[in-house]
Amino acid sequence: MRVPYWRLYWNERTGARLRDPVGAAYHPLEPTHFVLIAPNTTLARELTRPVEHFYTHFTVGLPFARIQSCVHRFAANPLLVAAMKRDYLHGETSYKDAIRRSATALALCWHALSTLPAHLLPATEDNPRLNNMLKWWESREWQPITNSELAARIAMHPTAFCRYFQHALGCPPHAYGLVKRIDRACLLLHFSELSIKQIAMETGFCDRYYFSRKFRQLRGISPAAFRRQYAAKQTGA
Repeated sequence: MRVPYWRLYWNERTGARLRDPVGAAYHPLEPTHFVLIAPNTTLARELTRPVEHFYTHFTVGLPFARIQSCVHRFAANPLLVAAMKRDYLHGETSYKDAIRRSATALALCWHALSTLPAHLLPATEDNPRLNNMLKWWESREWQPITNSELAARIAMHPTAFCRYFQHALGCPPHAYGLVKRIDRACLLLHFSELSIKQIAMETGFCDRYYFSRKFRQLRGISPAAFRRQYAAKQTGA
């Protein structure tokens, strides 16, 4: 699976591992360590026996949003493991304690990000004006917006803004926005009941056929196949 969100894994006992299908590297899932997987990291799963598996999926903003495709394995914090077992693995199945569960999940996610080694973090400081513009764009769910509108958010001429954006992020604004819209579509395909036509409209595409063509160009798979792939993963198929 290659998905546009972070994944955090932990297993209560040995018997499972993740495999990089390209580099053939293996990452065991075991009680002594968590495994944090950055967005758009392609991995396969392997099991030798049934295991209790904890996972959480999450998204996060800058500067972590710039980290792509890596696997980080780090020692499990005993206090967080105890809270996780209490709230998820061995706790009640109801959602009466939803607030506490959410707090535990947030603590796990932020702790995991805090253990990332320095070489994975962005090498340059973030530009506050650019970050504010990106947050504004994100608040509009990455809907198509003209370069003039984006440039106006940071008081730049559109031409200068496009050069600056290309230099800072490595691609023009329209390409960046398209990637973010497809990433959002991936989340909706995995975590919502919306139809593909509805998701196309939600992510700013004129129809499902144009949406499907752009989705396949960026993800190498159709939206329907992407949704089926996730459903098969959830059922263990």
